[in-house]
Amino acid sequence: MAIIVFLPRLPTDCSICLSAQRQRRLISARGRLPWFLGIIAFVQAVSAEGCTGTSATMRLDPAECTSWQRFFDSTGGRAWDVCSDKRDDPCACADGISGLTCDTDGHVAHIVRVDLENGNVRGTLDPLLGMRKLQHLVLRGNDMHGTLPKEMATLTDLLHLDLDNNRLTGTIPDLRRLAKLTSLKLFSNEFEGSFPPWLASATHLQQLVLSNNRFEGTVPDLSALTSLMTLFAGKNRLSGTLPSSLSDMPKLTGIDFFDNALRSPGDLDFHKFTSWCDLSMNAFACPVTKVARRLCQATSTPCAPTVLSTSVAGNHNVTVFFEPPDETGGKGIRLFTVTSHPGGRVATGKVSPISVGNLHNGKEYTFTVTASNVNGESDPSAHSKPIAPVATKISGLLRLGAGLVVAAQLVVCLLPSARGAVKRSFFRALAKHKKEAKHLPL
Repeated sequence: MAIIVFLPRLPTDCSICLSAQRQRRLISARGRLPWFLGIIAFVQAVSAEGCTGTSATMRLDPAECTSWQRFFDSTGGRAWDVCSDKRDDPCACADGISGLTCDTDGHVAHIVRVDLENGNVRGTLDPLLGMRKLQHLVLRGNDMHGTLPKEMATLTDLLHLDLDNNRLTGTIPDLRRLAKLTSLKLFSNEFEGSFPPWLASATHLQQLVLSNNRFEGTVPDLSALTSLMTLFAGKNRLSGTLPSSLSDMPKLTGIDFFDNALRSPGDLDFHKFTSWCDLSMNAFACPVTKVARRLCQATSTPCAPTVLSTSVAGNHNVTVFFEPPDETGGKGIRLFTVTSHPGGRVATGKVSPISVGNLHNGKEYTFTVTASNVNGESDPSAHSKPIAPVATKISGLLRLGAGLVVAAQLVVCLLPSARGAVKRSFFRALAKHKKEAKHLPL
């Protein structure tokens, strides 16, 4: 008579991986246990392998094994795995093809490099936090989401962190404990908040890439980063003035602050940035030096136009004459804007003069003019001399005369026989109005 014993499938997670000594103790204890518990202990000892070792590798550190398997499972590892059995023996394929590199301390193996660039990896970074010996983490060009966890600071051996082109969000946590970090690349994610202040103490950093995010505020003093060679922070929302200390950093030869809201390039020595310099598409106030424009593509808003003293008052309007600025910021002027004070009435145009309407007759106004290009709007000009719109009888008479001409033309067209009489009446009325106009003030 056969007896069939159904045993549950036991997990292979490394958190229950058993040492060889413990396996022997469990197996030898079968004599003191009920027979079915002995069978369970034996099967568990055999099946609870966790991350296996191969003839060429030692068994992976249990904590790192658990961390790796969590990452593998949560990111759909079967879809991007290029090496069979990488889940349970990640170091077996560590030959450059698998994207993993393992090392050993003589007793146990450790994952020191994860390079899955453009690997169709989808998930979060949290499962990787158990890899305490990790030195290189490259996940650029994937679909990583969530935040950059603050526990990343526990990976104190990390040298290179490349998370370019993902969907990571939130602020950058304080990672100053990563004292060995030489390269931080976060290009084209959705990070936000201020420029990470802890970076000012990352003294081993050589490459810093923060472009295409939503960082805002000012750029801090980074003069302590004596090893930094490239600083790319384009296409963010940074403002204020670039710190002059950027020129004093001995190895810094490349900067990129393209497409921000910076108001001044500061007192930088632009000749220093020999490998790359792009300061275009900011809101630099006029003027920007020709050297900055030539070496770093630094353009600015135009300088302010000059209001002339020949403004002309009309009925509920004033026509303002002005001179365009000599310095246009390196870009063509797109628009001039005239604003009344008080009241804030605005009129725009591409050339001088520009007439501002909807004003109150008899009330004095001054006017300012601004010029705009692709970088933004200039500072306003000085105020014009006060001037008040005024209604005139001449304008009324001219309108009346124009009405008489139209009426006469209609009558002549309709009644050809009345042409002579209409002509004589029209000229008599026009002569009368001319005579009255001579006595009106202009």
